[in-house]
Amino acid sequence: MNETEHAGSSPAAVEEQRDPAGGGTGGLTVPHPHILMDDETLEALKGSIAKWRGVVAGTVDDQGTNNCPLCARFHPFEGGSGCLKGCPVAARTGRSGCLGSPYSDYDEAQESDPEENPGRHEQMQAAACAEVAFLISLLPPGESSE
Repeated sequence: MNETEHAGSSPAAVEEQRDPAGGGTGGLTVPHPHILMDDETLEALKGSIAKWRGVVAGTVDDQGTNNCPLCARFHPFEGGSGCLKGCPVAARTGRSGCLGSPYSDYDEAQESDPEENPGRHEQMQAAACAEVAFLISLLPPGESSE
């Protein structure tokens, strides 16, 4: 990705795409958020995808913000909450932190009591798979998750 693909001075921004062929929309504007990001944000997103692929494979333990490359870039660890402007997850969900992403389901299942929630592991696995897919959906068009 080069500098001309970056959105202004912020690390990430949402753009609206128009459907030039109409695509059954009568030529109306179709909101389709693609998140434009700088190279550091793209690298952090790819690192987060790798982390969640590892969680799915059982080779990485989720440690929340402690081992999330996007959080390392956008989470205000010192006395703050939520996330800083430019986080592609927050840009997509419109919510702070990972609220509204599959991570919320993962965290809820992870925090549940295994005795009270016998399907806990399966719920965590499903949410981890969904998180991988969600993060991949944040990549700019044509960008590989590798």
